[in-house]
Amino acid sequence: MLDLFQVRRCQEDLEPSPDHPGCIYGEMMKCLRPCQQAVSREEYAAETARLVRFLETRGRSLMESVAAARDRASEALDFEQARVWHERWLRVREAASLCGELAAPLGQLNGAAVLPGQAPGAVRLAVMLGGAWLDLIDFPVAPSGPAVSLDSRLRSLLGPLEAPRIPVQERAAHIALLAQWYYGAARDAEWRPFASLESIPYRALVRDISRAASRMQGSLFPP
Repeated sequence: MLDLFQVRRCQEDLEPSPDHPGCIYGEMMKCLRPCQQAVSREEYAAETARLVRFLETRGRSLMESVAAARDRASEALDFEQARVWHERWLRVREAASLCGELAAPLGQLNGAAVLPGQAPGAVRLAVMLGGAWLDLIDFPVAPSGPAVSLDSRLRSLLGPLEAPRIPVQERAAHIALLAQWYYGAARDAEWRPFASLESIPYRALVRDISRAASRMQGSLFPP
């Protein structure tokens, strides 16, 4: 996929400088070399915006522009150039097919899953914000004290959360762990993605908590 965009593949926290040693991808013209300040911030931001748009549209943004260029070449009877554009369109389509269900801009890579709890009468909430895992949250299903709905308790718990600030390499490891769990055959919980804290699917999480609690202890929510 990255062969379609001139963005960096490295994971270091960059300190751009003309003296930066660069890498093989820059020499092969597969990266705009922001590390060496070969382009302006605006130019590199425009290229990354193209990549973000590609992911947001599951490849449609680039497929449409390449198809339009192919059609223009064909209408101009430049069939050789049309063939080149069509081959590029095929590569774009192949790359788009690799955009899995988890593909999202980093700031929107948020979600939660309800896991079996270790304490009696409790489940654990696995929450990711901005591509980084938070510490597992023990969530009593029926706590002592005044009766408060699960929905209200979840809103009070999850609403104020903030994405942790961690190094790029550590965040990449967190995302890899999510992918390993999500696509693994042993996954036994639903992943509930959300673009922002304002769009957390509380109703779905309440259902997941009910099911998890029922599996552990028998139904806690009789009809």
